[in-house]
Amino acid sequence: MTYNNSLNYSYLPFGQSNLFENRYQNVPIDVKKSIHELIRQIAKYDRLRLRLYEKGGSIKFFSLMTDILNKPVNLETPGGQRLVSLVEQDQIKTALMCIDPNIFIDIRQNNLKMPIYYICRVHEDYYVQYRLVVQDYYKSPDYQFEDDRFVKLMNMGHEIYYLRVAQFRDAVYSQLIHGNVSDKASQVDAFLYAVGRYVLGSAWHEDQMLGILAAKHFGLANFHYAIELLYLVLSGELSDIRNAVNNEMLLFFEQIHPQPGIKAFLEKLDDMDGERLSQLPVIALNLYKDLSIAFGRFLTVTVSWGFLQNPIALWRIIYGNYYRLSYVAKALDGEPGLKMAAGILEKKAEKIISELIQ
Repeated sequence: MTYNNSLNYSYLPFGQSNLFENRYQNVPIDVKKSIHELIRQIAKYDRLRLRLYEKGGSIKFFSLMTDILNKPVNLETPGGQRLVSLVEQDQIKTALMCIDPNIFIDIRQNNLKMPIYYICRVHEDYYVQYRLVVQDYYKSPDYQFEDDRFVKLMNMGHEIYYLRVAQFRDAVYSQLIHGNVSDKASQVDAFLYAVGRYVLGSAWHEDQMLGILAAKHFGLANFHYAIELLYLVLSGELSDIRNAVNNEMLLFFEQIHPQPGIKAFLEKLDDMDGERLSQLPVIALNLYKDLSIAFGRFLTVTVSWGFLQNPIALWRIIYGNYYRLSYVAKALDGEPGLKMAAGILEKKAEKIISELIQ
């Protein structure tokens, strides 16, 4: 199947990525340049903080960190230069909004009650189930995402999930976008918005986190692919998705974010008639039930665990060690019952994918 090669997303309501035009002063602002000093100051603080964790430090060392947190740094805004310090969180957020209202800074405390930072640019749109994070500017080394596909950010006084497509930005820029350098950044924005709006916004959901995490650590690739494909069929507007698919989007799911289930489904979409499209959600709903039952059986498999190697159901171990499943998977490597259960689940997932893309 051959799709239109043109990345013509000019109809999408999306702004430029690196330049934000202030509507009132009509002054183009280079976001990266404007926040460079702020990021540099945060990075300096993070380096000292991590050094403190690894090697310890004296009172003088703490004094140096305090000086960095209190030292004013310059932000270039459309209204002129603004001096802010890392301890003035509200002022930082206000200054960043003056530069670009789509820039978010998330400041959290780690387990030692020390601040860690994440600065990104978001896109909000009525048609997208999840707001999108389209560009990362800075992330503290120990700022962790529960699931790389999502991040929780504060919106109107509440924490909500944002869907992250920023991790694909560099690869999309270098592999999929061609043309003038001055225009490539906005084309990357448009592509990320399209793939987020039409595909990933439906294929990804926070309800999947346990399953995706289990798939990641227990080698359940087909199960991962099947979950996302089922959600795409059940939640997406299939006619709109079909109209949005082009060669670049297919390459994205082949080279940049390999997802053979979704790629095969998008390739088949163009040949599907209206009757098939209307039947797919009903078919997918039944297959979703089948996959849920299969995953439930996988979780009930009994494995040997602990110092005494007592028999215990896998789900108890997963729920009790949700944030350290990498250690659990390593400890259970070679467990015959787990290996057999994983194989059964993978075969079921593979069959489900085949039924959806036939």
